Amino acid sequence: MAREAQRRQEDEELRRRRGRIPSPLRASLIAAESVSATSAGEPTIGRVSCEGMSELAEVSQAVLAEYRLVRARIEEQRVQVDRLRALVERLEEQVARDERFLAELESACGLTDQLRIEELDPILRGERLREVALQVLTEEVGPGGEVHYRDWFTLVQRAGHRIGGRDPLATFLAQVNRAEGVVAIGRRTGRYRLAA
Repeated sequence: MAREAQRRQEDEELRRRRGRIPSPLRASLIAAESVSATSAGEPTIGRVSCEGMSELAEVSQAVLAEYRLVRARIEEQRVQVDRLRALVERLEEQVARDERFLAELESACGLTDQLRIEELDPILRGERLREVALQVLTEEVGPGGEVHYRDWFTLVQRAGHRIGGRDPLATFLAQVNRAEGVVAIGRRTGRYRLAA
């Protein structure tokens, strides 16, 4: 609400300043006395009035003020667009999690096919870990994108999954090294991407 009131106030100020800008066709903007001819027939320019110069300065100030207002508004709008994009991304992630949860609930209630036995255990191991890790990589990084295995591990955890084993990170690394559809980038870089 405060932002809209501020924006309205800025728009009113802008309109007020535009009203003060004299028309470029007005003769008083830069009032030059008539061109007089010298005895040799060469023209000379007469004096410029002080009134015309002050009006020109006012025009310059008004244009500069308008530029600053528009520039500030654009910067504000860019910040707002970035915030809205981040909000949309978070909402999309939440919807995806809710859809997965809904599918599990439907399956548990007998509304759809039954859950697989490995899906009943919330701790990921073996093939199920590879499937989920590949799914998260596809959703979060996408084809062509690279990710370090530690960052990938964090993405899987943020998606709400737990990884089994005494050392979950080591378990994760061992399984993703065996996953089909994933390619290691270089030797001992720890970076991976989806296979083409």
